[in-house]
Amino acid sequence: MPYSTPEDFEEQYTETESAELASLDDFELSALRDRLKKGIDKADGEINTILGNRFVTPISPTPPFLVWASVAITRKILHSYEKSEAVIRDYEDVIERLERIGSGKDALIGSDGKVIVPKNTEVAGETNSRFSGTMHTGRMRAYVPRFGALNPNRDNYSERERFL
Repeated sequence: MPYSTPEDFEEQYTETESAELASLDDFELSALRDRLKKGIDKADGEINTILGNRFVTPISPTPPFLVWASVAITRKILHSYEKSEAVIRDYEDVIERLERIGSGKDALIGSDGKVIVPKNTEVAGETNSRFSGTMHTGRMRAYVPRFGALNPNRDNYSERERFL
């Protein structure tokens, strides 16, 4: 099941842009729907590739962000000749966010407002397929980075504090 539809595209970017896309390649609006469907298929493949390591794809029901992402990627695909700054900016923003979700830095929120649980993670009371046997339930320490990419002011710490 695709993450978006041609109707989602027209809703997000108006029929005027659809007409402009059709005129770029001398298509009629009816032929544009077929082109939109092919573009959506390519966009969904790109989304599934990025999120596939963390989630079971295709993700269903479709979260609102993935509808927007699919439409933005489709828009970039369809603008094969003329790519405005807005098209490129939307595409780069979507890809960056998808990569953050795929790497676990951001969460993917479903249409019900709840976080979609990635594959291979523990949900309360369920087993985690990444671990065999029982999980260690003793005291655990979390690693909290005090410098580096998360804290550009790393020079404010002494050498000793950096490794605590």
